[in-house]
Amino acid sequence: MLAISRAEVARLEAEVERLSRLVADPANVPSKEGTKLTLPWPPSINHYWRSRWTGKFISHYISGEGKKFRHQVIRSLSDWDMMLGPLSLRLFAYAPDRRGRDIDNILKAPLDALQHAGVFEDDSQVEELYLRKMREPAPPGRIELSVSPMVAEMQMELI
Repeated sequence: MLAISRAEVARLEAEVERLSRLVADPANVPSKEGTKLTLPWPPSINHYWRSRWTGKFISHYISGEGKKFRHQVIRSLSDWDMMLGPLSLRLFAYAPDRRGRDIDNILKAPLDALQHAGVFEDDSQVEELYLRKMREPAPPGRIELSVSPMVAEMQMELI
């Protein structure tokens, strides 16, 4: 298990705060050489999927809100080169308001959108995942994340 000191956590939080001040618009994504991305606030999993009866079966599909989010991400990352191999993903979620949200409901839409935008081939490539729900809201909400390849040393630590 990877252990991080409190000082390292504080340093990373300060870096995230610094980066959030630099990003005026959530759609303003760094160049494809960078690994840091800012995405708009995603729909929760409860608003991402819809269901309907089709004869004897129920079919599930992505809602209009989910499709809109996916297309925003695809448009903003159109020049991105696909990352191959095992990946490490770090996400910092800045909610648009103070409403309570389950942390696990935040992940599905961004991971699917990143896959469809061509950041990675499949979200099964993500072998390390860190998600932090930030306490202070930041209207209209955003997800700041970094994607990086897993190096051999990191993979060995996970075993």
